[in-house]
Amino acid sequence: MELKQLEYFRAIVDAGTISGAARDLHMTQPPLSYQIKMLEEELQVPLFLRGKKRITLTEAGKTLYEQAGNLLMLSDLAKREVIKSSQSAFVNISLKKICF
Repeated sequence: MELKQLEYFRAIVDAGTISGAARDLHMTQPPLSYQIKMLEEELQVPLFLRGKKRITLTEAGKTLYEQAGNLLMLSDLAKREVIKSSQSAFVNISLKKICF
């Protein structure tokens, strides 16, 4: 399971359709559908009930939606913390005045 797949999954749920999510993500529908298919195969559960107009989450999909949100939030926090720590990694050196 990759973070990008979780982002795609949540985008589909938020958009209500795969084509809507593809549009929001500035990508075409086939690669998005493929990533969701790979995610469902890895988890060995269907995440959506696919209808003619909209998708509906299965119970497993509801659980993943919530947990994916938590994981993506932690991932974002980790990125920000790493960037913050790298910016403050500079050491201040004080030079004392020496008189001869």
